[in-house]
Amino acid sequence: MPALSWNEIRQRAIRFSREWKGAQDERAEAQTFWNEFFDVFGIRRRTVASFEEPVKSLKNTHHRIDLFWKGRLLAEHKSAGANLNRAESQAFQYIQELQSQGRQDEVPRHVILSDFNRLVLYNTEPEEGEEGRIEFPLGDLHAHIKHFAFLIGQKTHRFGEQDELNLQA
Repeated sequence: MPALSWNEIRQRAIRFSREWKGAQDERAEAQTFWNEFFDVFGIRRRTVASFEEPVKSLKNTHHRIDLFWKGRLLAEHKSAGANLNRAESQAFQYIQELQSQGRQDEVPRHVILSDFNRLVLYNTEPEEGEEGRIEFPLGDLHAHIKHFAFLIGQKTHRFGEQDELNLQA
């Protein structure tokens, strides 16, 4: 399947946001949400990421990562209106646990948190000019879509003042 254009991805993001408006229950809907989220970018989720990835805790018990794409993405999902601080704590604890297990090559660069209403995206290794954390309502996904370029193996570039002058020349 040919890669989607950014315009097509943006249109899919608008459709996705509308379809998921009002979703509530993590247990009933989170996995479908993430499958359809990946489809916005033309990605079949099961070819790249798994649900409920086991990770051994520092206390020698097991936890399960809601969605895990080794080396690229970890997602933690909560029911609508839930406090995402708990999801954030869990997600970054899972990263520590992966490291303590010697799974450094699996540690993702990006973390997404969601409660169906909001998305929070962390870039744990932002380059100059990149944001380390952004948060926005799901309905605004289309406006922030390029922050997810890493999903399709792309980088977004920001042009500085000097670059703008060079482009005009």
